[in-house]
Amino acid sequence: MPLLKRLVAVELIHRTRNPTNERQVIVSLTDQGLALRSKAGCLGDTLLRASGQSPDALGKLNREIAQLRDAVYAHIGGWASLDAH
Repeated sequence: MPLLKRLVAVELIHRTRNPTNERQVIVSLTDQGLALRSKAGCLGDTLLRASGQSPDALGKLNREIAQLRDAVYAHIGGWASLDAH
C-alpha cells in the first residue's frame, strides 16, 4: 500500500481534492498527526547525539556513501541493471 494511503488509514493525514483544481490533492495533518509531529521534533538531535558523531563528520560520511553508491551504479549500469538481476 502506498505511503499516503497508509498514513490516511492510521489517521495521521487527510487527503482532499483542491476545489479549484481537481487534479491536485491537498494533504494535511490530522490532530493525531500534529501530535506525533510535535513529539518527533527533537528526533534529529536525538539521533545525532546517539551517533556520537559531529554534524560535520556525518556530512562527510553521507558524501562518502553517495560516492560509493554512484560508483557501484556506474559499474553495474545504473538502476536499469538492478531490474534485470
